Amino acid sequence: MKKVMLFCFYLLVIVFVFANSANDDFKRAEKAVEAENWDKSVELLKNGIKNYPNDYRFAKLLAGVYYDKELYELSYKYFKLAKKIKPSAYDLYLDLSDVTANLNMEQESLKYILKYLDYKPNSLSAISSLGWLYFKLHDSRRGIKLLEDAIKEYGGYGSLYATLGTLYSEVYDYKNAKRYYKKAIAYAKKNDLDAAASIYYYNLAILETDFFNFEQAYSDAKNAVSYYDKPATNTMLIELELLRFNFQRALDIVQKVIAKDKTPILEMDLISIYLQTGHWEEVSGIIQKVKNRKNNAWIAHYGLSLLKHKANIYESERMLYLYKYYEEKRKIKTNIFEKIKSLKTEMELYSKYKHYDNVFKVYLTKIADEFKPSLKTKDYDISYDVYINNFYYEIFKDDPFKALKYLEKAEAIETKFIPKLQPRYDAKKGALTKDRTLLNSGMKNLDYDWEKTELAETFVKAISITNRAEKKLRYLYLQRLFDLNPVILVQNDICLPVKFNASSKNKKFNSKKMIALFNGSRFKKDNESPLNVSIEIDEHNINLQLSNKGGAVLSKANFVYDKITKKELVKSYNDFIKKTFTVYLK
Repeated sequence: MKKVMLFCFYLLVIVFVFANSANDDFKRAEKAVEAENWDKSVELLKNGIKNYPNDYRFAKLLAGVYYDKELYELSYKYFKLAKKIKPSAYDLYLDLSDVTANLNMEQESLKYILKYLDYKPNSLSAISSLGWLYFKLHDSRRGIKLLEDAIKEYGGYGSLYATLGTLYSEVYDYKNAKRYYKKAIAYAKKNDLDAAASIYYYNLAILETDFFNFEQAYSDAKNAVSYYDKPATNTMLIELELLRFNFQRALDIVQKVIAKDKTPILEMDLISIYLQTGHWEEVSGIIQKVKNRKNNAWIAHYGLSLLKHKANIYESERMLYLYKYYEEKRKIKTNIFEKIKSLKTEMELYSKYKHYDNVFKVYLTKIADEFKPSLKTKDYDISYDVYINNFYYEIFKDDPFKALKYLEKAEAIETKFIPKLQPRYDAKKGALTKDRTLLNSGMKNLDYDWEKTELAETFVKAISITNRAEKKLRYLYLQRLFDLNPVILVQNDICLPVKFNASSKNKKFNSKKMIALFNGSRFKKDNESPLNVSIEIDEHNINLQLSNKGGAVLSKANFVYDKITKKELVKSYNDFIKKTFTVYLK
């Protein structure tokens, strides 16, 4: 009996000493973390995990250290280990939900947050997070019910109202979406939460844009910036400026805040600006920079998925290589060697375009699939049919018969929610079917200030179906397209018909040769055109100018050389074309 008692005594002593040792080591690790001595922290915590395998605190704290350093995969690993060591630590479900959300593992995050709410059903912050996850997973009706019930039972606050506004927005319920965004803004103002008010105004601006209340959207976007001027809150102003083709203004905003941006959102805006203005030489490097980013945790806080972000990148690449292909195709070449070299470049560019076009469409298919599970639940909402059919319309755009089928399905639903969308659908259907009545409806009813992209696309299609007997109409469409944005002609490989007027004081070049060299580039000889290209050459100067029927100068350039040869003349022509069909940016 004495031996048994003695053994128990020694066992208690060992346990006590072991526990004290664990506590001491954990305190040392905590102090290292507080001192932001990360290397020492990691070393002490890993030793703690090794030496005290049944003490979950070391794994939990190490997971937190990795989380703070935005090393989410490592953080996830150690949060899981902590939960394995101590299954009863239900608070870890919240940590696991948070870290998996930052890894864009929405289904895993959903699983963990639901388990956390089993233990703590009245946690409003967890309920709000669950509502946001339902939005990310396109199960908005379920999210709406969850948050409406929570507000009735516990009362509401800013982020709960804002999340509810976003959920209503996804299912096209403008009235309720706006109501809850307004509640969120009022809550933030009352509690002096300027950063929150800024975010809520930003979301409201998105809603107003989606429902074609552009002036109100612009006002809300400005309010977002005035309450808290940070990169994210500027993005809606940028988007609205781009809708109006105010490229310089959009660029000014980007350049003002991009250095502070930890996400690639402003870089994507910059790509869009350069693609739309013809500054394609700037794009490749930015795309590569975006692709090189490893941390995509920022996506968890925005209304897009990782798939959509990647699709946006590949769409930018497909457009870049298509535009560069069209540009190379129309360049003037001086000799057969340049033509062969250029042909090789054209083939390479077109091959890259086709590659990224195919990849982009694969991603669109995957994105459409993200919406489909929602259609199988009791909370199915018909609005998801709009998203799915619009994605398939984009995928099959090159097959008018298929594309039209999906477009009409989307139209039947979406125009009931947003009647102002009808001109866009008319224009798109007209483009697919080559129906002039529909195209004309689009031209007449699209908002000239805010729907410039759609208007330009309508002009492009209208130009393609005009015949020889409709030259005046074609000239009108071309002039309006050029006035909107001359870059669009290059983007669609459209040549501008012009009269050529050449004069030479240089013995090496006569007017016929000068015109023959220019014709067939981005300019095409047409003696009935209201546009005129004048070419003047002397011994050292090449003057080029594009003007309209009234004599207004649309583009001009002067090139000075010590000696002018055919090579210099061709270079001047190509540079003038590039200048003419590029939007100037400071």
